[in-house]
Amino acid sequence: MRGPQRGRAAARSPLVFCNNRALTERLTLLLNRDEPDFAYFAAAARRVVSYGEGAGADVRLEGVTSDPGGVAFMATSGNERVAARLPVPGRFNAWNALAALAAAREVGLPLAVGAARLATF
Repeated sequence: MRGPQRGRAAARSPLVFCNNRALTERLTLLLNRDEPDFAYFAAAARRVVSYGEGAGADVRLEGVTSDPGGVAFMATSGNERVAARLPVPGRFNAWNALAALAAAREVGLPLAVGAARLATF
């Protein structure tokens, strides 16, 4: 990625991209696999944990349904598959919760435990 494209990618990133390769090469990045700039940011990291709807994501979002009382979805990773429900509506909240589940799983928390905690959000 060059010039303006690289600038747009960095500007859209949830990361503070400091151009310090020594630092970014030691990080594990949590990235949305479905974002168009995924490969650009993934290339800068030692390790990537991804989340999203696509087949390549480490933690996948499936079957999102939302109503005024909340949002429900399935989260899958490897052999783990759990139903999750948040007491807040909106598909974007399912995406945020999926990112939280992916981060928690990375530090050893099973998806089922994370999903149970999200239900009290």
